[in-house]
Amino acid sequence: MNWALFFDAVIAIVVVVLAVFIVLVLIELFKTLRSVNNLIKDLGKEIIPTLLKLQESLDQINNELSKVSGVIEAVEDISDKVNVITQLTQEVLSPSLIKLAGIKEGAKTIFSKLLIGK
Repeated sequence: MNWALFFDAVIAIVVVVLAVFIVLVLIELFKTLRSVNNLIKDLGKEIIPTLLKLQESLDQINNELSKVSGVIEAVEDISDKVNVITQLTQEVLSPSLIKLAGIKEGAKTIFSKLLIGK
């Protein structure tokens, strides 16, 4: 019976040590969870204003992009108009310039024959 009593005492001591160990672990876990909770609260306080500033910045960027888009559309429109004017000018002036060049060459030929012929 002495051995049984001895083993019972050892088991009781082991259980008490484990219980103390578990209590200590739970206390540390509680402290850690409290720290994490405080950290999350602090982050929540800091993140909301940051997100609001980010939203304002994105709104400003969107407004600027809208303006840039309008400018790009205006430049495209002007480019199209310049292209049309260039084509019309080429269509109108090219035949006239070709005729004028022909007349010039003809006049040059006539004058050179008149001068040489005399």
